[in-house]
Amino acid sequence: MKAPQVIVLGCGSIGRRHIANLTELGCRVSAFDPDPRRLAWVVKKLGAEPLASAEQGLNIRPDAAWICVPPHRHAELALSALKRRVPCFLEKPLAHTLAAGRRIAQAATHARVPVAVGYQMRFHPVLRWIKKGLDAGRWGKLMFLRAQLGQYLPDWRPWQDYRSSYTGKRSQGGGVLLDSSHELDLARWFAGEPRSVYCLARKLSRLQVDVEDTAALVLEHRSGAVSEVHLDMVSRGPRRSLELACSDATVVWDNPSATLSVYSAKAKRWNVQPRPFVANEIYIAETKAFL
Repeated sequence: MKAPQVIVLGCGSIGRRHIANLTELGCRVSAFDPDPRRLAWVVKKLGAEPLASAEQGLNIRPDAAWICVPPHRHAELALSALKRRVPCFLEKPLAHTLAAGRRIAQAATHARVPVAVGYQMRFHPVLRWIKKGLDAGRWGKLMFLRAQLGQYLPDWRPWQDYRSSYTGKRSQGGGVLLDSSHELDLARWFAGEPRSVYCLARKLSRLQVDVEDTAALVLEHRSGAVSEVHLDMVSRGPRRSLELACSDATVVWDNPSATLSVYSAKAKRWNVQPRPFVANEIYIAETKAFL
């Protein structure tokens, strides 16, 4: 079978990861980045074929385009790809505004080709195990869940001055609500679509950003469940956890300690298990799924 021809637009940290994974999976990868130094790095270190522009890559009608640029450019590149009926994998968030996201969705419907958003946490082995148990009714009815994600922004990408990152710039689609939206996606995945959302989002720190650095949300789901989601880029020390309160059990996943804890109402005790994993495996899994 002929190896898929894939283009990757954007050669920052996540673009590099995708280029390496796509190459490992046997794809022929071409790449573009407006920064010649970043493009040269993926050509030399990862063996990607260089593109002179995004348009050049799209004009070869690849089997798929991986869009790994800042969110404010997602719509521009996705619409150009979909005009050519090229399937798109976009890093999260889908777009920097609701209007831009709707344009992408409409174009995908018209083109009738797949479009995916990089919510790789759906491929985490522990979270998939929890989802499977929840769907099977193993722990009874889900009543509410709590999801938390926090890490000090300068520690996210220590090789980069956080002030130059799109994450801290509203004009480029930054802010904790968009850039840390994995937990919102998980709330939808576990509890279903929301009926209503309440959100308090503020800049609380002295970080030199013009976006919200903390957000507290409550989601009321159509299933009747309630979610509490906390997102921040001010916590000193990374924190990520998920707690599901069900009628017959409580399930808690803690990422920093790589543990899964289940409290059985019947047995009246906790069962705590170590659940280590290799981070890149979930990116490989999402890539395989899209291909």
